[in-house]
Amino acid sequence: MLATTTFKGLLAAGIAVFLTCILSAPLQAHDVQIAAADVKKMPLVNVTPSVYVIHGMVALPTNENKAFINNPGFVVTPSGVVVIDPGSSTGVGEILLDHIRSVTDKPVVAIINTHVHGDHWFGNHAVRKAYPEVPIYAHENAIERILNGEDQAWLSLFMRMAPTAMQGTQIVRPDHGLKGGEALELGGETFNILYPVQKAHTDSDIMIEVPGEQTLFLGDVVMNQRAFGNRPHESQFSGIEEAIGIALERPNIKHYVPGHGKIGGREMVANFLSLVSTLRASVKKYYDAGQADFEMRDKVLSELDAYRDWYGFDNLGRTISFVYLEVEMDDF
Repeated sequence: MLATTTFKGLLAAGIAVFLTCILSAPLQAHDVQIAAADVKKMPLVNVTPSVYVIHGMVALPTNENKAFINNPGFVVTPSGVVVIDPGSSTGVGEILLDHIRSVTDKPVVAIINTHVHGDHWFGNHAVRKAYPEVPIYAHENAIERILNGEDQAWLSLFMRMAPTAMQGTQIVRPDHGLKGGEALELGGETFNILYPVQKAHTDSDIMIEVPGEQTLFLGDVVMNQRAFGNRPHESQFSGIEEAIGIALERPNIKHYVPGHGKIGGREMVANFLSLVSTLRASVKKYYDAGQADFEMRDKVLSELDAYRDWYGFDNLGRTISFVYLEVEMDDF
């Protein structure tokens, strides 16, 4: 773990080198493996009469799991289909399209990408091949970052991790920027775009409320039984708390769709909020006691023991360093 005692100290240590290590990190030994044939049989979950989701693997992308690691979803509206986060490869997007065709013969009328990370939007390619004029929405920060080179960085990363699964995948960027607060009328259905004031999982997260279906797509603001992602340097943990608060304040929502892990109700969202709040409170307690991040690590992890069985718990030691920096910066 990278030990840090001051914000300047971290920068002096060379954060660029650290980020490079994250991008090239090997797969964890306990990542889920699944036969390629079984990926195509992954069931379509009928959340409401009009909302459908496929649960991807809670894992990092591999050839064995076909890089199918997020939760692609879609909403059948009166005039067409709105796709949300079509997946991490052209192959995943094509699996999603097969499922859509099994439900309806309506065309896809829009795609919404919840944030900048490639596992949620590389499937754009498959949908755009089938529907060349389909608009693709994302937060303007995601579009800016993608245009500034993160598209190639994500594709290169996934090609290293799952070269066979990623074959044929091409970059198809979102092209309709959102600020948050919009009520999009797509196919005769209203989609409310929620955006936290602070940076959360990234600075580009949107959550998508479908009030007519009492459903909220959370992106990676919330993950079910997963202890954050593999890029904690991008997150602001107080922002994640704020974003989850926004999600829980929405009226009449019964179905919450996380970016990773199974769909759930308020309890699932509250459980993830509890992880974030407990982590932040624990780090602050030991920071106020004068301990550095590496000194508090084992104590903090002990206080998070209730989440030990969650995927990614083994990486929380590294996450502590970034929560520490956030607490330290709040102290200035």
